[in-house]
Amino acid sequence: MASLILLRSLCALGGASCRPAGALPGHGEYGAGGGRADDGVGTGGAFRAVLQSRYWVLITLLVLRLTWVNSTGGYVLGKVVSENFVAAVGAGRSSDEGEFVARFYSELFSLVNVAALFFNSSSFRGYWRISGSAARVIQLTGVPGEYVILAFFPLFGVVCGANTVENSTGYSLQNTVRNVLFLSITREHENKAVQLIDTFFLRSGYVLSALVVFGGMAWFSPGTRDFALFNVALVAV
Repeated sequence: MASLILLRSLCALGGASCRPAGALPGHGEYGAGGGRADDGVGTGGAFRAVLQSRYWVLITLLVLRLTWVNSTGGYVLGKVVSENFVAAVGAGRSSDEGEFVARFYSELFSLVNVAALFFNSSSFRGYWRISGSAARVIQLTGVPGEYVILAFFPLFGVVCGANTVENSTGYSLQNTVRNVLFLSITREHENKAVQLIDTFFLRSGYVLSALVVFGGMAWFSPGTRDFALFNVALVAV
């Protein structure tokens, strides 16, 4: 399983790196000041557009870490589901692993979709009025509560609830806040830096997660608690 995850992640990263930086020529017509930007998008490459500014470097690291944590968290949740199935078999509550896993994930993502719909609804607009920029960035960075619970209090129901909150806010609040960071930018950064971050560095998070899982299972044989603590440390950085 770890080998398959690694192979798929490397394929995704390879496809992202082959995508041209200016893939959306129709965008970025206006600059940060509201006026029309210059005709060209600069002579430097996409990596240069990212590395020349501390602001873009920090955004890149943030997106990379978010993807890394979320992907590793998905693996951790899968391990917890497998362990819970073994316990259910021992207690005589289930005998079909495929049915058990399918039922669990269908219920989980139903809750995630309902929660994401709420966070995207007009009834949640008050969040944007009462929260400042600092609070929004803190929300974007994520809270390692789910993995703290999993590491020290591995309660299946609590972990599922925390995972629901993480994924539903990831689809709604985190994506919204991340796109807010790209509002006041130049045409060069929109056609180069944003495209590079949303392709290469986003997929790099999946690759790093696969490498952690693959290397950990191959050489250290860590448990669920170890992966959870790794995510806690990664979020705390």
